[in-house]
Amino acid sequence: MDGNYTLFADDHGTSYMIDESEPVPTAAELAEIEESALDTFFSLFTRNNPKNGQQLIVNDKESVNNSFWNPERPTSFYVHGWRGNISSGSPSTLIRDAYLSTDDCNVILVDWQKAASNLWYWKVARSVPFVAKHVTKMINFLEKEAGLDTSRLRLVGHSLGGHIVGLAARGADSRVAEVMALDPAKPAFISKGPGERVDITDAVKVQGIHTSSIGLGKAIGDSDFYPNGGILQPGCSIIIPACAHERAWQYYAESIKNPTGFRAGNVFMGGPKFDSK
Repeated sequence: MDGNYTLFADDHGTSYMIDESEPVPTAAELAEIEESALDTFFSLFTRNNPKNGQQLIVNDKESVNNSFWNPERPTSFYVHGWRGNISSGSPSTLIRDAYLSTDDCNVILVDWQKAASNLWYWKVARSVPFVAKHVTKMINFLEKEAGLDTSRLRLVGHSLGGHIVGLAARGADSRVAEVMALDPAKPAFISKGPGERVDITDAVKVQGIHTSSIGLGKAIGDSDFYPNGGILQPGCSIIIPACAHERAWQYYAESIKNPTGFRAGNVFMGGPKFDSK
């Protein structure tokens, strides 16, 4: 078959053969991609409403006033990946639960499943900058109208979501404190540079967790972590990279609940070996 095909995994851990050749979209296809990104929704969760999200709407102050939003709390956004959502049991809700179990904070789950659900991976990858613009609009709105302190703002995303949070932070009116990219997707982004994918320049602090062969792999932040070498994870098969790709958000959720549970060193960067004493 024609094309440059590779295995890639969605947010549910299902593997697909995708074409990495990235066809140039027609004007109609690009308009369709941009339109699908319009259906990006923001659900606020706090310790007052840990399971039932409250929808926040850009430029709608009433949606904020009628919610449990509190600008005195730190705020975290989480953005899912390809074919993901924010339904119960998803990576989004597990990250949410980890945050709320350890901190009194605002957690905003970004639901872009209309654009993300397309089985044509390249179309979803093309939607990343459009979705990022909507996240940026929400950040700017909350800062201007609801007291959001971007020095206490963290944006976290898995796979394609890792690139969305980088671009969203880059476009914000004020410098975002932290971006965390969880195994940011490699297909369609391996040859892209700053401003087109997550990058060290996107926020005050940018971190990456790299766990699979289908993630970007290259260092993208102030600190990049490569658990177990960053390609194959315990209990996973090298033949099916979906398992290792999922480990990024699983490790991250565990690190929120147990901040001292993972020990790291700079061995892979050519520095001194980790001293285990």
